[in-house]
Amino acid sequence: MYLLLNAVPREWSTLIFEAKTNRLIGNCTVGLVNELPYILDFVVHPDFQRRGLASKMVKRTLNLLIDKYPALRLSVHVGNDAGSFYSELGFIGLSEKYMLSKILKYD
Repeated sequence: MYLLLNAVPREWSTLIFEAKTNRLIGNCTVGLVNELPYILDFVVHPDFQRRGLASKMVKRTLNLLIDKYPALRLSVHVGNDAGSFYSELGFIGLSEKYMLSKILKYD
C-alpha cells in the first residue's frame, strides 16, 4: 500500500510514502519555468521501481494541470532510457538539448 500526497499544491508536486514505514519512496517536483509547468525532479526509489508508481505520479500531475495549462514539460538527456517511458505517456520530443557549462575559475 502506498500513499500519494500533494506536497506543494501550488507546484503540483507529489510525494509517495510507503504506508507501513512512512519512508519516502517517490518524488515528482513540478514548478513553473517560463510560465509553463515543468518537471524539475522525478525519482522512484530503486526498491519500488517497475510497480507503476512513476506512471501514477505523472498521470496525477497531468490531471491537476489539464484545466489550467496547455502543456507539461521536462528535460531528458539524449539516449536516456526514460525517454521511452515519457513517450508512452504521450510526451513528444521538441528538440535535442545540449548541456553547457562555463568555467568560472581556473586553478
